[in-house]
Amino acid sequence: MHMERYQRSRNTDDLNLAIEKGGAAATIAEKHGNKLGEKLGVELGKAYGNLASCYQYRYQREFGKDWKNDITRSVETTRKALRMTPPEDIDHTVMVVALGRRLNMLYGQDHDSKHLGEAERLLQNALELMPPDHKSQGDALSAQAGLQWRKWQTDQNTKHLDNAINLVRQSKANWWSEVNFLWRRARARNSPDDLTAGCNLLLERVRDEKLGPLERVSCARYAIRLIGTLHFEGYAAEKMASWLLVWKNEVVENAIKLLPAACNRLAVDGCSLATKSGDTERALRRLEYGRGVILGHLIDRNDDLSDLTGGFPQASNGYQELRKRAFRQPTSRDKEDWEVFLRDRRIAHHELREYEEKIRQLPGFDRSHHPLSLQELQQCAAEGPIVAANITDISSDAIITTQDAIKCVPLPDMERPGAPMAFNRAGKGREMQNLCRSLNCFLDQAET
Repeated sequence: MHMERYQRSRNTDDLNLAIEKGGAAATIAEKHGNKLGEKLGVELGKAYGNLASCYQYRYQREFGKDWKNDITRSVETTRKALRMTPPEDIDHTVMVVALGRRLNMLYGQDHDSKHLGEAERLLQNALELMPPDHKSQGDALSAQAGLQWRKWQTDQNTKHLDNAINLVRQSKANWWSEVNFLWRRARARNSPDDLTAGCNLLLERVRDEKLGPLERVSCARYAIRLIGTLHFEGYAAEKMASWLLVWKNEVVENAIKLLPAACNRLAVDGCSLATKSGDTERALRRLEYGRGVILGHLIDRNDDLSDLTGGFPQASNGYQELRKRAFRQPTSRDKEDWEVFLRDRRIAHHELREYEEKIRQLPGFDRSHHPLSLQELQQCAAEGPIVAANITDISSDAIITTQDAIKCVPLPDMERPGAPMAFNRAGKGREMQNLCRSLNCFLDQAET
């Protein structure tokens, strides 16, 4: 139960409880034997298998003072689970594949080649013994791809990436890994074709309406990053620009409309992409749509409803009630049934959007809850220029808005890794001084 909660909420308290309860269940089962264990709903193999999974999750989260030893605990506990599970049991093969994965992780920590060799033998034997339609075949192939990836990290031989890509394609279960492998091979071999294949995989999912909005937005962000970091030697600048122009419309314009409330990061990536291709006005529109940089200085986050309240008080009350439901923060009771909470929020968001459409039908409110137009954004600069710094790993720029023009100036001092540190230190470090210096230069240029 605690593990299921953790998988929904990612709350590490639930993960620690799962480990505590899982360890207790395994101890009881081992102490009293399988017969009593079954009465308690605990079988030794499954109890240890579940506990091993919990250790693996905590290791991957890097949580707790002793997290580095969790992968060793996970491997040892999986071995116990295997010893207690009959070879003819369907879960035996599942545990063999899991042990192969965990030995691969352990090798990544201690670089002991015997762990990598054992993982390779286990996974190969599992594949040879399992029937073609076995439920774990895809997992085993994907785990073998992970071993090839680990070998590539060790010696940088791209033949391992070739093997990893072939295996993960056979698995038909891990397209995220395929995108990652294609990207690495594209960089290693200077191959735009691999980059194209990876981006196409991502774009397919951006267009897939069966997927949830958050997953589609994540795919769009990843695609933008692949394109924005294209730095192949000898790759023509105009070729790169054409990539940006094509993909910014395909990925950003569609994906940013999927879930505006979750598109902050997508908006800043799209802004960087637009500035890189020379379209400053589009860059500002994207930034405003996702972040409300200028709009946020004019009104508070809850929007100014005074005009609506004065003219149509009933509509204003209805909107405020729906907004409270849509943006309600979870309570401890909600965390007990996370799926119900998320479902209620989704329904409230949908009703809120429909209500906004009704408000736009009222006289004088046709632009209600719409982003400001470029002309309206420029009017906001009546008392002086408005500067928005947009810093990503694609590019770092400042966009200045005046009543006469919208301009963009690069901020070379703020290229990563300095950029995140500047904001984390909130002005206390050298990086923030670099930002201020760049902005001052920017304003000097704008005045001329």
